[in-house]
Amino acid sequence: MEDNAPVHKKVCIPVRLELEMKSHQHPPNSPDLNSIENIWVHMKHGISKEFGHITSVKEMKHAVVGLWNDFGDHRWDHLIESMPSRIHSVDQGKRWFNLILNLE
Repeated sequence: MEDNAPVHKKVCIPVRLELEMKSHQHPPNSPDLNSIENIWVHMKHGISKEFGHITSVKEMKHAVVGLWNDFGDHRWDHLIESMPSRIHSVDQGKRWFNLILNLE
């Protein structure tokens, strides 16, 4: 999945094309369709709550690695298992939006 972030355009897209891989477009930073966005929210919250005093890159790296490692398998599993439901919800929302605008 790609969300048109610069790193995707510069690095990922050329590699994907070379490997003849398909991709799915979705809105940038969409927590509905991009599970990593849920993890970033968790990490940003943890950093601001627990590590607001950090003043060095070394301390920040330590905090980020710790939060990443503490994310927990059950949370990863939930993000994976909830994907079909999230896709369905986004699809239903898109259909409702199209109906309102008389696009269907």
